[in-house]
Amino acid sequence: MLDVAKSGNNVLLSFGTQPGFSYAIQYKTNLTDVTWLPLTNVAGDGSLKTVGDPATAVRRFYRMQVQ
Repeated sequence: MLDVAKSGNNVLLSFGTQPGFSYAIQYKTNLTDVTWLPLTNVAGDGSLKTVGDPATAVRRFYRMQVQ
């Protein structure tokens, strides 16, 4: 599960990880867009991770894929 918060001009996405898994964070500006764009990949190590994204768009949708 992604927890979302705003800090200044950044959107902060926080999530727990498990060792041995990779977490791909993706975004799109409109839900009707066909393609999700990569934001970052995070290697799981059992800790809470936080990823920042500049809040430059009017809206942005996020998802996380666990691999």
